[in-house]
Amino acid sequence: MSERSDGAIEQKLEALSAQVSTLVDHQRRRDELFFEFAPILKEMMAAATDELDELDRRGYFKFGREMLNALDNVVQGYSAGDVAALAASIVGILDTVRALTQPHVLKVVAQAGELVERGDSARPVGLLGSVRATREEDVQRGIAVMLDVLRALGKGAEQADRRARMHRHLAPRSQRRGHPSPRTSTGKPEITKPTAKPTAKPATTGAVSAAAHAPPKEARTIAGAALTQEGFLADSQQWTPAIAVAIAHELGIAKLDDRHWQLVDAIRADYDETGSSPNIRRMAKVSGLSTRDIYALFPNAPGKCAAKIAGVPKPVGCI
Repeated sequence: MSERSDGAIEQKLEALSAQVSTLVDHQRRRDELFFEFAPILKEMMAAATDELDELDRRGYFKFGREMLNALDNVVQGYSAGDVAALAASIVGILDTVRALTQPHVLKVVAQAGELVERGDSARPVGLLGSVRATREEDVQRGIAVMLDVLRALGKGAEQADRRARMHRHLAPRSQRRGHPSPRTSTGKPEITKPTAKPTAKPATTGAVSAAAHAPPKEARTIAGAALTQEGFLADSQQWTPAIAVAIAHELGIAKLDDRHWQLVDAIRADYDETGSSPNIRRMAKVSGLSTRDIYALFPNAPGKCAAKIAGVPKPVGCI
């Protein structure tokens, strides 16, 4: 019995010894592989470090950081709806860019730029000179192109006007301009015949129209400062915080909090620096607030309201 046990133990020891030998052999092979690949890895790391250093020296990383900042400004300045509208019209935008970047178009633009740069040395041309120039074939071809452009612009304006009229017709009755036509007892709109207007008598010599005698409109003021007809401060130099509070009260803002003043101060500083009133996107950039924050501060016409309170003229593009 003991001999059998000894034999089994010897077999197990032999099996364990073989397994240990296999593990040692695998470890040796891994060590040899690492030893052989170590110089290659060092060369790869050195090459990658040199390449990254060259990219950094050429400004790639700085350019990437600035691109991320630009992307962040885009994200803050546009909403998801703006991105959806961009996606809906991206094909038209790319077609327009492709048309504008054709070689012959770029050549024409470059020639026009050179002509503008040499504008100081151009000789003045009078009316007769302009008429004579229309006899030239190149001038006639340019006029034809300009007429085609004007036709396209007119067609686009007509389509926009048609869409506006359709929107007015499809809008609820309460939102349409004017009043609904009176209806008869049958439910049909009552048709009224136009009455003849009396013929106006020609004005006699020396007569002065009633509009000339009308008294001029008295300029509106607030807190002692004059305002324009649209409610903007007539002279931005007269602005004071008290005037800003008074205008805010007039616009329905009971109290200006810290974020209001942050935006107002940024608008005035940018106006003093550039000489023009910033638009919504510019306001967001110079104030550190997002476009969404500005709309939350001024839900109705934020650009105009913020400019009025800041005492600067109406921003370009505000209706």
